[in-house]
Amino acid sequence: MKTRTLMKLSVGLLLALGLVACEQGGHVRTAQSKIEADPQSLDFGRTVPGAKVVRTVVISNTGAGPLQIDQLSLDGEAADQFETLSLETPELLDNQSVAATVIYRPKKEGAHEARLIVFSDANNTGQLAIALSGVAVTLDPCAGVSCNTPPGPCFKEAGSCSEGACFYPPKDDGTGCDDANACTEQDVCRAGSCQGTPKSCLTPPAGHCTGSNAFVTYSSPGTCANGACQYTELQHSCSGGCVNDMCTPPPCQGMTCNSPPPCFKAGGTCVNGSCRYEPNTGAPCDDANACTEQDACSNAGACLGTQKICASPPASICKDGQTMTLYSATGTCGAGGACSYAASEVACALGCDAATGSCKTGCDAGKHPCNGVCVDSSSLATCGTSCTPCPTDAHGTATCNGTQCGMQCATGWQSNGVGCSDVNECVTNNGGCHAHATCTNTPGSRTCACNQGYTGDGVTCTSPCDGMTCNSPPTCFAGGACVNGTCQYDPTVGASCNDGNACTEQDMCLSSGVCAGTLKACASPPPSICKSAQLMTSYSSIGTCGAGGVCSYSANDVSCALGCDSATGRCKTGCDAGKHLCNGACVDNSSVATCGTSSCTPCPTDPHGMATCNGTECGMQCSAGWQSNGTRCSDINECLTNNGGCHANATCTNTLGRRTCACNPGYTGDGFSCTVVMSQELVSIAPGTFTMGSPTSEPGRYTDETEHQVTLTRGFYLQAKEVTQGQWQALMGNNPSSFSSCGSDCPVERVTWWEALAYANAVSRWQGLVQCYTLFGCTRTPGNGMECTGVTVKAAGGDPYGCVGYRLPTEAEWEYAYRAGTTTAFYNGGITNTLCGMDANLNAIGWYCGNAGSTTHRVGQKAANGWGLFDMSGNVNEWCWDGSGSYPRGAVTDPAGSATGPNRVIRGGSWGSGAQNARAAERGYGDPRGRDGSLGLRLARSLP
Repeated sequence: MKTRTLMKLSVGLLLALGLVACEQGGHVRTAQSKIEADPQSLDFGRTVPGAKVVRTVVISNTGAGPLQIDQLSLDGEAADQFETLSLETPELLDNQSVAATVIYRPKKEGAHEARLIVFSDANNTGQLAIALSGVAVTLDPCAGVSCNTPPGPCFKEAGSCSEGACFYPPKDDGTGCDDANACTEQDVCRAGSCQGTPKSCLTPPAGHCTGSNAFVTYSSPGTCANGACQYTELQHSCSGGCVNDMCTPPPCQGMTCNSPPPCFKAGGTCVNGSCRYEPNTGAPCDDANACTEQDACSNAGACLGTQKICASPPASICKDGQTMTLYSATGTCGAGGACSYAASEVACALGCDAATGSCKTGCDAGKHPCNGVCVDSSSLATCGTSCTPCPTDAHGTATCNGTQCGMQCATGWQSNGVGCSDVNECVTNNGGCHAHATCTNTPGSRTCACNQGYTGDGVTCTSPCDGMTCNSPPTCFAGGACVNGTCQYDPTVGASCNDGNACTEQDMCLSSGVCAGTLKACASPPPSICKSAQLMTSYSSIGTCGAGGVCSYSANDVSCALGCDSATGRCKTGCDAGKHLCNGACVDNSSVATCGTSSCTPCPTDPHGMATCNGTECGMQCSAGWQSNGTRCSDINECLTNNGGCHANATCTNTLGRRTCACNPGYTGDGFSCTVVMSQELVSIAPGTFTMGSPTSEPGRYTDETEHQVTLTRGFYLQAKEVTQGQWQALMGNNPSSFSSCGSDCPVERVTWWEALAYANAVSRWQGLVQCYTLFGCTRTPGNGMECTGVTVKAAGGDPYGCVGYRLPTEAEWEYAYRAGTTTAFYNGGITNTLCGMDANLNAIGWYCGNAGSTTHRVGQKAANGWGLFDMSGNVNEWCWDGSGSYPRGAVTDPAGSATGPNRVIRGGSWGSGAQNARAAERGYGDPRGRDGSLGLRLARSLP
């Protein structure tokens, strides 16, 4: 059975306040306590049948020990004419009192008497009886009553009296009337009420320029006052200027500056419509030049690399037998980063050695150099190691033994080595030849011939190397020797040298005898400096080497929107203290034209005051007779007339120039429309037995969901929907929710377990019921992170099922209510996806991570279970009473969960849960101090 409103327990002959197993006539006697009442009898006097008269009896414990009041009951023939209400508490310490309220509501005429019986545990007073009496009489309530003044324009003038009250028939619906409200139109009667359609104030004046950079618009909807629509001015600053009643948007509006060019950091800043990025100095990059290496970003945002050094030429090779190809020691980098080296051809006088690729320095065995070529050593034309041909002689045959000429003379002739003679003139004094000449006896004469390496007629011989020392080698050569009048030197490969170029470093001799060095790297530019207050000069990261080996770097002037910091030589990234950024420039925080540290909004003006700025927000200093509402001046308290237009159950507050409406405690809404807090329905759930937990075959099951039989012997109410933000706000005066923008019909969240207990007590107080919980050691307030050190249940034995007021459901009650007689994972079927994927059954009944969009939703939007309960799966998790612990083994009756452990049970899953955690049997646990955007509650109450 469902009820549309929260039900108030009817009062009758007996109101149980926590029944206890009694002994000795229904009570347990104690030696110390003592019960008394004041007064001992109540006379309600004379009243009319049906009318209510209320009296109070004060029941006291005047003994020295605690007292438990077991029962209140009414006894006597006329007991049905009297009613009793519940006590505030049945437990009284010594010298404590409690009030019991008794109502006399006679149903017929005559005298009525009864007794109020109070059962206690006092050993000297098993029960206390208070006499009740009253007389009901019939009066003529309509005597002298004139019904000629209808209560409103929609009732007929002639009324009739009944039981002292005038009743007027309403005029027909649609009859014209005047509701005396100039702000309504088309007033007509409806069910006796003159109702008009509120005047629509949805057409505000058009916006217009109020200055070169100021623009005003009007809020919509407006408000009606004395029949005229009034609209609030909204001041705007037009950073792009206001022209033809149009506000040009700021040049940076809509710009995100998230696409930096190469060598600049992401997260740029828009300045005057242009994105500015900070250089990503030192970051690796690619300058698209294959002839540079170690490319890196400079502090000016340029990608620069070190020029590739080409100093590994190919080895020389033999072009042919007499020519060597030689490559330059330093090459040139070209397409694709390939180094090319200049080739030169060198003639090899003695031939090119193919094995080494170099010119031969001597002749092969059996040959010797002659006129720059190698010839056979045994050739008569070039005999020996010189190029001298062997002489001929008519009296002999010339010979060559590979080193020198000889002569084989005919018979009768003798050889002088190079000729034949019959007289050897060369025997004496070398035949008169020069010391460096050879005397040859030729038959009949002798001849003188200069030796190899010398020239002359043999009598006189000279050498081209005479007087030459070869002691002055050129750079990169050493160890000279004269050959044919020419000094020849060996190259000093790897020796240090000076190539005469100040822009090279580490100069050394190459195998070719060339002195070459590595190009000097200019990669240490000067630091940036402030050229002026708004201009920074930065230098290229790679410079150029010039005269004297001095590096020069190109300079680049950069405009600094926020000024240049002379201490660092760099553009400022923020404003100085006392200033904030506005339209790309730093302005004073206290300027009323750009008030605050983060906006450029000018402070509003008012003809009755002067705008102020305290550095963070605007203010208003009003003239005498006017009061400030922060940014405007007002002299009218709108709440003085017709409650400011607020609802009858709302309070109007004048907030300096405008009024606000807030629903009174117990009501929720926007102040113009207020509804009773606990208007959502309760579901009445009958006792029963069910299987709690999940079968081992259920997908997504956890090991702590062991199936066991549970019997609930007592029926209970459970809220059909989760407690909403509007309901919490109305009773507790705040809204702790993370998703407050979802609205008043969305579930309240960020509620601790202690705050859930406090809310249950608040609903009990509002309903006039005994609170279920006594909280102690509490800090902070509900909705602000309240936590306590302990709680006791106001019921016999601390049994939560015995509470009178509202409470959290036990874990067993929650699962029993969820299943509504079903045994599947969800109350509408099984589970097919345990995570955030689409599960058709869960999608139909709950909000989870697969369909919620990471937020809560209005309660009651998904399909209810068979007992009319909504959002039992998903939306927000729900606190239960039980402490965390393992399930009992075997069947149990009315379980209340573990009494130990630091955590409390939460059930149902939330908008952020996977399908696995929104099943009927899934058990969650949380610290009772915990609060987050996925944790809320719904209340239960035991049936009487």
